[in-house]
Amino acid sequence: MLERIQTLSTTVTDSGRRSYDAGMNGSLFELPGGQIGIAFGGEVRHEWRQSDVDHDANIRDLGLRIGNTDYFAERDVYGGYLELRWPVYDGIELQTAGRADYYTDIEKAAANPTLGITISPADIAGRDNTAPALRRLQIRGHASSAFRAPDILDASSNAVVIPTQLPFGPGGTPLFLPINTSGNPDLDHEQALALSAGFAWTMMDELNLVADFWHFQYEDRIARDDPRQKVAAWQAADCPLNFPGIHAATSAAGCTPNSTGLISEIDVAQENTEGTTLTNGLDFGVIVSLTGETFGGSTQDWGTLSFGAEGTYTLTYEIPRHAILPDVVTQGVIECDGNAPDSACDVVGNRNFNNLAAPLPALRVNFPVTWLHQGHAASFIAHYMGPLEDDHDGAHRGDFTSEPIDPFFTMDLQYGYTIKDWVGDALTLRLGVNNLADQDPPPVLSETAGFEPMLHDPRGRLVYAKLISEF
Repeated sequence: MLERIQTLSTTVTDSGRRSYDAGMNGSLFELPGGQIGIAFGGEVRHEWRQSDVDHDANIRDLGLRIGNTDYFAERDVYGGYLELRWPVYDGIELQTAGRADYYTDIEKAAANPTLGITISPADIAGRDNTAPALRRLQIRGHASSAFRAPDILDASSNAVVIPTQLPFGPGGTPLFLPINTSGNPDLDHEQALALSAGFAWTMMDELNLVADFWHFQYEDRIARDDPRQKVAAWQAADCPLNFPGIHAATSAAGCTPNSTGLISEIDVAQENTEGTTLTNGLDFGVIVSLTGETFGGSTQDWGTLSFGAEGTYTLTYEIPRHAILPDVVTQGVIECDGNAPDSACDVVGNRNFNNLAAPLPALRVNFPVTWLHQGHAASFIAHYMGPLEDDHDGAHRGDFTSEPIDPFFTMDLQYGYTIKDWVGDALTLRLGVNNLADQDPPPVLSETAGFEPMLHDPRGRLVYAKLISEF
């Protein structure tokens, strides 16, 4: 029986990149704060990817998984950049830059500028006129546009991949349907606006503070059509036979959610999604460093002990309402500021199983402790990842009542010793343990894993040793 229902499917993939780049840098004329720095250059790049699958996959004869197809995709990319550093005055420096790229497979170009400023108040006022605690304060700001080009397969019209089967069956037993995903040569770049402002402040030799507010805004995000959205639209149209992207065995006027059993396959493609996605939050860090002289006044060299906290707190993560399954909104799992398809819905702190956003806890913090002394280096890091609301469980039961996903807390430990001038320039031995307490990731409803694979690491305790030689 096993021989009749099992088979071996093989895929041979060849991919590569060949690039040529050149650049120059130097200085121009003098400004009150110093010489203008300049850098410029260009790049030519060729990329390709080819995949050959076995005969059974090509004729779509692999049962539930059905099959796959051979494909070949390639592209050329031409790019250039220019960067300028402007020391306009003592303590004030501007940074300007620009980059342009052209992709031959989608026949589209992207040009993106950057503007930054760094201010050192002590250099402006003069260090003798500045309080000691403010002499190492640096204020910074940055604004830029950016782009993300489609993946070479996302933009290839002959790339058809069937990587997953999607579970359906709200109100009933889940049904697994093959999803045919194809590329789209009409894709455009994702566009983004990035803004940030903050400071780095060494108040004293022992205390460092860092804080930055950031804001990112995305347009034309590249994402696969959501097959669940497509099924919902098919059901809303009374399950017709000839519905785009739906392979239905028969039509069923007045169909119900359980009518997904009529579907044999679903076709989806990569698309530039409509609407705006924006997110903002705070990056922060507090690090205390102690030596023998600063801790107890000892003149003995005990090395340097550092400890503190570094993390990110996400304030907002808004996506368009049309990117979320309607029932998830109407059941109150996610809050939106209106009923229009392009109204904003804040999904921070949500697993985001039913939309294009990634799982995103509001708070993520690391607590590092390090000790350095001559060739010795020891570190202990505690990682905290905040809780999530789960919008997956109710998608199967139809009631959207599920328990939150618990926080995930792990600890890593490492020790290293470096011997200089022994083998080459240095020889380093490192021993470590990741996930020291062998914590399991929080359990979630999942068809394959039982944990959230886009966020949590399931490997448990991992012991490792490394020997590194530098020449």
